[in-house]
Amino acid sequence: MGKRFEQTGARRVGIYGKQYRYACPNVRCDAVVEPVTRPIRDHIDLTLPGRRFRDGRANCRKYTPYRPETRRKVTIGLERFHGEPFIAILRNHCTVQSLDEPIGAITAEGNHHLLVKPSRRRTVDDCEVQMISLRTKARAQRFPDTHAFQGPTTADLTRQVGNAVPVNAASWLAARLQPSLN
Repeated sequence: MGKRFEQTGARRVGIYGKQYRYACPNVRCDAVVEPVTRPIRDHIDLTLPGRRFRDGRANCRKYTPYRPETRRKVTIGLERFHGEPFIAILRNHCTVQSLDEPIGAITAEGNHHLLVKPSRRRTVDDCEVQMISLRTKARAQRFPDTHAFQGPTTADLTRQVGNAVPVNAASWLAARLQPSLN
């Protein structure tokens, strides 16, 4: 599978689906090939309760409001997704993504994905929010629920999921390497 850019001679970076697409490496075939992924919605339990945005960040000893940048991202998501739940991405220059897309990069650094469930009033303060759980991140990386991560702290477990190659990609690679190892 290789990238085919819409404009020849243009920079070799861009937005998937707009400036480039994945294509079969056989030049005669050149068929569009979609990466095998699943939407994050398949991995999230939307029935689990969250906290109201106005109640501030969880796991703090005293009230700690969310940062203004987080509020801005939730506002963008409310406008973009019209009352549907979405993910606010809390790092760098990312904003929000639909639950119908695969989750963005899961890093070893920590919690960057905030699940936002809008209220009927659709105000930022009334939204129900929760960080994506470690188990949900593991499911997004295609680990089975029976997989037991080992480590003394939550940070150690988060690093294992964040540094992981998705299981389906690792399985594909191992299947191709196996004949040379026999």
